[in-house]
Amino acid sequence: MCMRVSYNVWFIAKFFGQACAVGDGVSTGAGNETAPIRWEAALPPVSLLAAFVASFAVTAVSATYLDGSTHSLAHKAMHVCVGAACFGVAGALLWRHDRHFVRELRTLLRRRPTSETDACASPPVHVKSKKE
Repeated sequence: MCMRVSYNVWFIAKFFGQACAVGDGVSTGAGNETAPIRWEAALPPVSLLAAFVASFAVTAVSATYLDGSTHSLAHKAMHVCVGAACFGVAGALLWRHDRHFVRELRTLLRRRPTSETDACASPPVHVKSKKE
């Protein structure tokens, strides 16, 4: 997994026009100077990370006690409700602490083509008829 992450970091740096320097930085393009990589900027806020860890723990306990193979449909529904509540808490924390990310995500989703044919469509080609 570490090799995969390393390759992805290298590829992203290359894709955006920056060469990865050997060490803890990214080449700034001016000689051998390197700027430190701000890994914390790539992570969500600490409160959201804590919510993800808590959601994992809560849903694991819920799966153990509510979603066993011998339990009824009501137990399974309660487990789904626990997961939905965890999702709601994480979503609320995301909205409260990382609105910039939510806005960027909405902008990206709005720019996406609406269908597969729109993404692959080429500009119309004018074909001369015999009358022209």
